[in-house]
Amino acid sequence: MYPGVAIHEECVLCSSRDEKGDMWPYRVEYRPDLGGIRVLSLDGGGVKGIIQLSILQRLEQLVGLDIPFGEFFDLMVGTSTGK
Repeated sequence: MYPGVAIHEECVLCSSRDEKGDMWPYRVEYRPDLGGIRVLSLDGGGVKGIIQLSILQRLEQLVGLDIPFGEFFDLMVGTSTGK
């Protein structure tokens, strides 16, 4: 899962360790180079919104991972006509 975690037990440059245990193990959290915020944007309200959600629901069923599509995104937004 991202962000990933790397745990270094010793210095990656000189292989030294902290005898007191103050610095090591050192934990680094990272994301992949091209990994940014994952946003799902749905445009349009009313019938257009219902159609989009129906398509997403069907895709979720076809993929069959038993994971809600919402888990793949950091933010989900949509617009509506507001009538």
